[in-house]
Amino acid sequence: MDPWFSLEAAPFLSLFSLFSLLSLTNRWAQKGQYRDLIMNAHKGSVALGALLLLTGFAALFLGQPYWVWLALILAGGLLSGLMLWESSQFEKTYDEAELRKTIANDL
Repeated sequence: MDPWFSLEAAPFLSLFSLFSLLSLTNRWAQKGQYRDLIMNAHKGSVALGALLLLTGFAALFLGQPYWVWLALILAGGLLSGLMLWESSQFEKTYDEAELRKTIANDL
């Protein structure tokens, strides 16, 4: 079976780390703004990471070279795991912001 991508292309999967820039939206989360947009972006990142992870395991079982399955599993595992953790943190931040707004409106 031919490799899905070359050894030289494998390091470019590390560009998925740019999804970490979603953490810059924390300022909006603290204000309670754009909840649906930001949370959907986080969920999409988790889904993309899970897809990469599953593709990596498929590559492993299909006998792809180590650079194919290792790059996919590493990128997918880190992306899905870290973004899942971050999305739970953002959910808490949005809940706290909503509580603050509710308390402010009651006063």
